[in-house]
Order: sequence, then structure tokens, then C-alpha cells
Amino acid sequence: MQLAKINTTYRREPQDEVDAAAMRHDMDYDLADAAGAGDAFFNREIAPADRTLVNSANKVIQKSREGALDNIKGKPVSPETASTAKVVRGFFGWILSAPALKGELPKRNVKPDPHNIK
Repeated sequence: MQLAKINTTYRREPQDEVDAAAMRHDMDYDLADAAGAGDAFFNREIAPADRTLVNSANKVIQKSREGALDNIKGKPVSPETASTAKVVRGFFGWILSAPALKGELPKRNVKPDPHNIK
């Protein structure tokens, strides 16, 4: 069964730096033809996109601590934006540190034995 391709146009402008980083992350996933948890855990090609997203979230968190400006809003990073950045950092940091990403990964679209991920 083939999944229908989603037509994404990215017409909505990012609302803050985390939103802009998430949009770039989505575009990077699209360029790699990646989607979903399977790719997030097992597709090596998209790990750089995840790392870039985590790094961007870390920058926003640091800006929040320093009272620095959000590059999109032109105002100090809001507590809500900092909170979102912490969630993004936690989730994608967890994915990047998952055991499946530490060893030899199966090729894309190959399902590993759930009890034997190398």
C-alpha cells in the first residue's frame, strides 16, 4: 500500500524562532522524503535535521535566560516560546540518544526485529 504524498506549501509564516526551526526541520524531512516515527528512529539521513532542531531550541532557551531578542518577533523570547523550545529539545534529544540510533541501523523501509536492534 502506498501512502498519499502530502502537498505542503509552507505558506504560513513562522510565529517565533522555535516555529521557524520547526518549519526548517519539516522542510529537511520533506527533502529526505521522511515522515513519521519509523524515519525519526531509523533513517540516518535525517539525524542532522534533528540535531539542527535541538541546537536551535538550545539557542532559544539560552536567549530566554539572557533576555535576548527572538529573531522572528523582534522582542525578548517569551516564556511560552522558551517552554516550547524545552519540549522540542527534550523530545528530539531523546530520539537522537535512543539506542536504535547508536548502533548499526537498518536501511530505510526495512523493519528491524523488535528484539534485535543492532
